[in-house]
Amino acid sequence: MSTAAAEPAPPAFAPSGASPSLLVGSLLGAVVVLAGFVAAGLAAAAVPESTSYLEVARICVYLLVVGAGVAVGGFLAGRNPAPGVSGGVILTVSIVIATAFLASAFAANFKDGGIGSILSGVTLAAGGFGVFRLLTTQTGTGWCMALDEHGWASFNTHKRTQGLLVRRCTMVGILILGVTGAVAFWDASPFTAAAKSALTDPNASITPPPLNYPLPFLDGKTLPLVPVADLAIPAVIALLTVWLAWRAVNVPMFGDFLIATEAEMNKVSWTTRKQIVKDTIVVLVFLLLLTSFLFAIDAFWSWLLSLKFIGVLPGKPEGIDAATPGGKLPW
Repeated sequence: MSTAAAEPAPPAFAPSGASPSLLVGSLLGAVVVLAGFVAAGLAAAAVPESTSYLEVARICVYLLVVGAGVAVGGFLAGRNPAPGVSGGVILTVSIVIATAFLASAFAANFKDGGIGSILSGVTLAAGGFGVFRLLTTQTGTGWCMALDEHGWASFNTHKRTQGLLVRRCTMVGILILGVTGAVAFWDASPFTAAAKSALTDPNASITPPPLNYPLPFLDGKTLPLVPVADLAIPAVIALLTVWLAWRAVNVPMFGDFLIATEAEMNKVSWTTRKQIVKDTIVVLVFLLLLTSFLFAIDAFWSWLLSLKFIGVLPGKPEGIDAATPGGKLPW
């Protein structure tokens, strides 16, 4: 009796690029985020700037509109977006912003003979090609997936009850670095220098300058991006530092490392205060005795080798007390 052999299953086909949901979701999310930044700049620019209170209001309007844009993007992405969409949005926005500012720099610095326009066009085309390759190749989608897996665009916590001491200390360290950087940026800004000079000159202008984006191919046209840049940028840096500090300790790989570090620290047998005092006294007494011994040996050999019948070390010249005041030789 013969049995029919089961036919082997066909080999699974591995896709070479991104899924349509990743491609479309990343592009739409990037458009929403960038539109939020542009809308925030336009909304803040519409607020008058006659007093310092209105300058603060402009910053608040800017941050609120940016936050609203991010919230709308998260709402459109849904509760469970396609894998890699959040990472794709982050990388796409980064590429677009870098490309836009590089193209604007070329247009502003190469105005003769149309070279600036050509370089700007090439830069924009290269940025668009980079976004396309990022979202349609296996390597690019791998980067997007990695950002999603590490949770850089999510609010999820990783083992929230473990390794609290080390994770909090790590957050404090990151916050210190970021906040001091924001303060240093604000202290070195032209607005701060103008505000300090206004203390002695009441007529000095201390209006904070905005950050406008000069549009390439349109001479003289600018797009308001960040109002009161000298104040808004440090505030954004501080907020990003808070997010980075909280998010870094919740990345699974780094979070597990911090948890394991605290677990190893808990195994350490820490010395009691009484024992530390005793050990400190022993060390100080030993150093005192060793220093006294070395001083006595040095003094003895210096005296012995400087005797006249030995003459290894030069002795004190005769008549030195009378020749120089205080018995000291001049240099």
